[in-house]
Amino acid sequence: MLYGIPTFLSGAIMRFMPLKVGGIVCWFLAIATLFITPNYFLLLVALAVVIAWIIPGYLMRKHFKNKTV
Repeated sequence: MLYGIPTFLSGAIMRFMPLKVGGIVCWFLAIATLFITPNYFLLLVALAVVIAWIIPGYLMRKHFKNKTV
């Protein structure tokens, strides 16, 4: 849940949709932890990091790299 708030707010401030989506996915994964066994918590955290930070980071890098040329 805590990953989602700053990620969503950063996406809203920068008007970058992948960050907003990443924040929303983090919130859904936080809710999903209520329904799964504790053995899978770390997998959901890893999935949240990939969806909320790594994928939007690469997309942002590609966007700004193409924009500055």
